[in-house]
Amino acid sequence: MKPISHIFLLLFLFVSSANFAGESDLIYFNSFEIPTNGNCTLTINPGTSFLTSLAGLVSGDTLCLNDGQYLQALDIPSGITVQAVHDGMVEIDGGGTLGEQWTGGLVQMKGEGSQVRGLRVHHSHNNSDACYVDGINNTMTVMSCSHGGWHKHKKPLTIHGEDHLIENSWFFGKGRYVVECFKCRNVTIRHNVARWDITTDLTPSEPNASFAIYNSSDITIENNISIDYALSTQEMRFGADFYSPQNCSVWPEGNNYNHYLGNYSINHALGNLNRKGLRLEADCTSIDNVVKDFYVKDSDYGIVISSKETGLILENCTFNAIAITDISGGGANANATCTGSADVGARYINRIKVSNDLFPWSFEALIKRDMCAANERQSDWCLTNRTLSEYISDNL
Repeated sequence: MKPISHIFLLLFLFVSSANFAGESDLIYFNSFEIPTNGNCTLTINPGTSFLTSLAGLVSGDTLCLNDGQYLQALDIPSGITVQAVHDGMVEIDGGGTLGEQWTGGLVQMKGEGSQVRGLRVHHSHNNSDACYVDGINNTMTVMSCSHGGWHKHKKPLTIHGEDHLIENSWFFGKGRYVVECFKCRNVTIRHNVARWDITTDLTPSEPNASFAIYNSSDITIENNISIDYALSTQEMRFGADFYSPQNCSVWPEGNNYNHYLGNYSINHALGNLNRKGLRLEADCTSIDNVVKDFYVKDSDYGIVISSKETGLILENCTFNAIAITDISGGGANANATCTGSADVGARYINRIKVSNDLFPWSFEALIKRDMCAANERQSDWCLTNRTLSEYISDNL
């Protein structure tokens, strides 16, 4: 990977800082300005009821949230967009106020054609995810979702349903998995950062993962980073930074046609049996999954492949500081290899490698603000003064 030029990096940090401070109604995508947050049907302030505000809107309307802290749950109806006036400056804090009956997400979309953008979501109830997406054709972008409830199945982000887009967001904190796509079809998870920190039930059979694609098919996982995976208090046999388990009784079709494109596994903590960059763990025959431009640093295994995987395509992988072996396969995959080295600057959009630069990473000032806040786990990246782009470059 070529070093990021100092001039380009300073330009990015300047515009990123302006957006971080709430001084502009623009986002910055590789330093190109893209107007957003300008078409508000209704704009509200902290303390105003989400439920009352949404009741007066119809499909196609946009609810905008002014900066500040909102101590309430947000259930977004079909066809409605909810967005921050300034990305990252709206905080949705459960604060222990949700009752036991609230079992979805602190912020959730369960209908069709909804969108949410620019919110920082955390402190869900024990029985709740931080963010939850279900239904059909919903979009989540520029979201910070952290710390699911203390039950092991409550996560920073849970995804069900089909045709969703999860993009330019970051997820971390408590939960068996940080991001889980469970019983999904045709979902795109693009350009996100996840960090697994802890789960409550640390037993040897307990799987953990940054990104779990579980009982799901035709999923696109492109340009995501699993960073600074934590050290569990005991060794775990299952899981990985990118993990694809499958249960025949729940999803007999197999995890088919899933594409892992241009992803990173950076610094998986020492001492875990689940130190794997990618684990494809199918119970039933799973066909035609694709892995391209995959970069793994610090792990026991780069990729672990089930004997039930057939038609797997492996192209362009780089394994750095792997303790045991780059690729471990079962059955016909016993001698699997990955052709070529990863193109670590490759950007994918809808499974196509495009010419756009992957770095500098979008919204990295906000990501570091949230992941490295004083009350969060101070992972390796947090202990440096490096931007996310610089930290990734340092680890190549």
